[in-house]
Amino acid sequence: MTKRILGLMLALFFIFGGAAACSDDDGGDGGDSDTTEADSGGGGGESGNAEVEDYCTAAEDFAAQVEDFDITDPSSGDAAELSSTGQELATQAGDLAGAGLDEADAERLTECSEIVADAAAGLAG
Repeated sequence: MTKRILGLMLALFFIFGGAAACSDDDGGDGGDSDTTEADSGGGGGESGNAEVEDYCTAAEDFAAQVEDFDITDPSSGDAAELSSTGQELATQAGDLAGAGLDEADAERLTECSEIVADAAAGLAG
């Protein structure tokens, strides 16, 4: 299970690295810097581990932001910021994977990592 999560993280790294390299960062206006942070409100999901559920909440928020993003419309979001958020989520998944999760938590982490990977693929392509 850990190898699968690490494989997903490596794939995310390459996807986000490519998206960041291809993004157009004009410096922006600097006024609207929404970063995706995990909600501290316990959503109650399938995992008993609050950190995993926080990660999953952040993953779902990230996927929604990517879905709303339109590469042809600069006002729809910042590709570099989305890439950065995705990289942070990949790092967080790696940290959680190495934290000795039980089987249910590891499975939930994998599900949420797949949400991030799918969103990243949408961002890159």
